[in-house]
Amino acid sequence: MPEEKMRIEHDSMGEIAVPADKYWGAQTERSRRNFPAGAGHETMPEEILRAFAVLKKAAAEANRALVPQRMTEEKCAAISRACDEILAGQLDGNFPLVVFQTGSGTQSNMNVNEVVANRGNAITGKKLLHPNDDVNMSQSSNDTFPTAMHIAAVIALEENLLPACESFAQTLRRLEAENEDVLKVGRTHLQDAVPLRFSQEISGWRASVETDIELLRAAVEPLRAAECNIIHHVAEAQYLAQRSGQRNVWALADLYHMMQGNENCAAIEERGVIHCHIADRARRFYPAAGDGSEGDYKAFFAALQKSGYDGRVSIEGSCEDFARDAEASFALLDALRRA
Repeated sequence: MPEEKMRIEHDSMGEIAVPADKYWGAQTERSRRNFPAGAGHETMPEEILRAFAVLKKAAAEANRALVPQRMTEEKCAAISRACDEILAGQLDGNFPLVVFQTGSGTQSNMNVNEVVANRGNAITGKKLLHPNDDVNMSQSSNDTFPTAMHIAAVIALEENLLPACESFAQTLRRLEAENEDVLKVGRTHLQDAVPLRFSQEISGWRASVETDIELLRAAVEPLRAAECNIIHHVAEAQYLAQRSGQRNVWALADLYHMMQGNENCAAIEERGVIHCHIADRARRFYPAAGDGSEGDYKAFFAALQKSGYDGRVSIEGSCEDFARDAEASFALLDALRRA
C-alpha cells in the first residue's frame, strides 16, 4: 500500500502533517488525532456541516456589506463558492471530526473554516483566504455552533419532517374517506365497546398527526428567529467595531448567550442596550441592573474594574435608528470611563 502523501500546516502550536489531498488544516488535524474515539461512525452530522456552510456564506456577505475593505469582493466570492460546494456535497470527505470535542464545537467550526479557506485558495490559485481572519470574521464557536444547530433544525423540519408528516396526514385523510361505510366493534382495553365507523377511528389518528404538524410549525418560528437574530446582531457588532475603531465591541463570542438571557449577562437599557458578559469568577462583584440611570452605569463599570474584567463590551441598538443609538451609547461609555 503506497504511503499517504502529506503536507505541512502551521498554527500557534507549531507544525503538523496533514493529508495532502484534504482541505482541512492544522487545528482539524490535531483534533482528529487527539479525539480518535468514534472516528468514521460518530462524525459530526452532515446536516450541521451544511448549516455551517449556509452560515459562513451569510457571514461573508454581511462582512462584505459592512467592512468591504477587509472582506473584498474576491474574498467573498471565493468563500461563497466553497460554501456552495459544501452544500452540493462536493467536499464531503473533508470533515473527519467526531462529535466528542469541546462543548462549544470549536474544532468543527475550525474544520469548516479551514476547508472553506483552503478550497477558496485552490479556486483562486493563490493564498487569498485565512481560516480565522476571513472565513471566521466576526464570529466565534460560541455563536456559530448554536446558529448552525438552529439552521440545521429548521432545514430538517421544513424539508424533511414536515413534508413527511403532511404526506402521512394526507394518506390518513384518504383512508378516512375510503372507509366511511365500514363499521367495526369499538374496543375499550380488552372489552367490546360501542360500535363505530372505521373512518372515525382513522380520524383520531389523522387529528393527532395534524396537531403534531401545527406544534412542529410553531417550533420552527423561534428557531428561525434565533437564527436570524444572531446573524443580525453579529452584523450590528461588526458595524460598531468599524465605527469605534474596534475599541469596545469584540465580545462576539458572548452574543448568543446574551440573546438567550444567560445568567452571566445583564442588559441596562438607556440610549441603546449595553451588554457585558461577566466571567464566573467575577460574578460576586456583579451588581443588579437598576433603572438605567447614569448612576447604575457608574456602579456597573466600577464593579467591572474591581473584578479585573478586561473591559470588552458589545453594544447593540434597541431602537429603529441603530446608528444614532450606537453613537449615544459610545458617548456614554467614554464619559463613564473618563469619570
